[in-house]
Formats: sequence, structure tokens, C-alpha cells
Amino acid sequence: MLLKQVVLIGAGNVAWRLGLRLHEQGIKIALVFSRRIANAQALAGELNCPATDSLDKIPALDNCLYLLAISDDHIATVAAGLGHLNGPGRVLAHTSGAVSSRVIAGDFDQTGVFYPLQTLSRDRPVNFEQLPVCVYSADPKVQDGLLQLASRITQQARVIDDEQRKKLHVAAVFVNNFSNHLFSVGQQIVEAEGLSFDLLRPLIAETAAKVMEQDPKDMQTGPARRGDQQTILAHLQYLQKFPELQNLYRVISHSLQQMYHLKP
Repeated sequence: MLLKQVVLIGAGNVAWRLGLRLHEQGIKIALVFSRRIANAQALAGELNCPATDSLDKIPALDNCLYLLAISDDHIATVAAGLGHLNGPGRVLAHTSGAVSSRVIAGDFDQTGVFYPLQTLSRDRPVNFEQLPVCVYSADPKVQDGLLQLASRITQQARVIDDEQRKKLHVAAVFVNNFSNHLFSVGQQIVEAEGLSFDLLRPLIAETAAKVMEQDPKDMQTGPARRGDQQTILAHLQYLQKFPELQNLYRVISHSLQQMYHLKP
């Protein structure tokens, strides 16, 4: 199946970055939909296409991907309002890492997933060349069409089924969302002491650089990795002024010691 055009359903961070990349690679964006017309118009203006805030005004187009780039909790509801678009040569897919493709299977005959595995922000360009885009459909022809489309925007187009993608998303939450939370925790601690978070940025950058070259388990350092109970206890004592952070420190230290078979 050859998908020649895309209707973006959503105008948030994922829709912006995907829309711009698809457009750059010569793929026609036929329309942008958003409940907030101003948001739809802003993105449509960049993509040289019309905008709408009405699902009923989304046209039925041939060889078209209707891409649900919206929050997970709205996917099923919005998909249920697109049944009038169902037909040969029309595919409905979502961009979520956590939602099964089956969630939208009742509303369209041809459905799938088009999931970019990256943290995306409207105003921050990303390098799509090596950005994994995970596609899946229970229909082999639809899956082939999604894979071909993904291959036009990245060198890392992959077929990842629902179960694999769900587990991949869990891992992504650990390496992205949780790590960023820990950066925020570090910022809270240094700023509470009148220090600048800028002091920690080189450390963060070096840690990220090492991860790109080494197995994370092999590069682990720190008191918990060494089994340095004296330092751990000193840190926990300091963190008495931050009870929630003290508990977080204790849990992560215990996890590290278990991973390296060290006795707490």
C-alpha cells in the first residue's frame, strides 16, 4: 500500500515535529485538525495546508494516512468519531508508545501505529535521520505502507508489534522521563544550598556521552555501586530535610546494590 498524503489529527508537540519532517521530505500534508482552531492554523500555516476544528470536516482522501498525534487518553474517543472516513486506501494510525493498535481497530478497517521513539517539542528541532520510528499493523499491506512512509523520514524505521512496543515504552520512561526527574531533583538540592544547576550540566553531558558508547551497566559509578555504606548514610542524613528525596535515594541505592549483588 502506498500512502501519498497525511491528515494530522492533533497539533501538539508530536504533530508539529512529525508534520514538519514529513513536509520536508515531500510528503503532502492534506489537513491539520485540532479542537483549538488557532493551534491547527498555526501548524497548517507551516505546512501550507488547510486547518479545521471539526472532525466532520475532515475529508475522505485516497491513499491517505489519518495520523492521531494526540494524548493517549483521547485516542479511542477521537477515533470513534472518524468512522465516516473508513474506506479502501485509508489508514488510521496513532503515534502512542503505550496504546495498543487494537484500540482503534473497531473504527477503521485498516489501522496501525506510527510511533516516533523520541521526546519531541514543538520549538526544538531533532535529527530524524537516526530517530527510531516504530510501525505496526495487523494487516501486512498496511504495515508495509507505514514502513515505507517511515523510511522516507528516518533511517531507523522498524516494525515493532504491540507487545514489544509496550515494553519498549516502559524502558523509554526509565531512560527519559525518570532520568529527567532525577535531574530536577539534583537541581532542587543544589538550589536549596544556593548553588547553580550549571555546575551539574557537564556531569550530565558526560554521562549521556558515555551511554552512547558503552553498556550503562558497565559504566556505573558512585557510592551504591562501590558498596560505600559510610557515604550512603551521610547522604541519607543530609536528606532528612527532604523526606521524599531521602526515600527516593534509599530506593535507588537499594536497586543499584541488588543489580551488582552488593549487600546493603
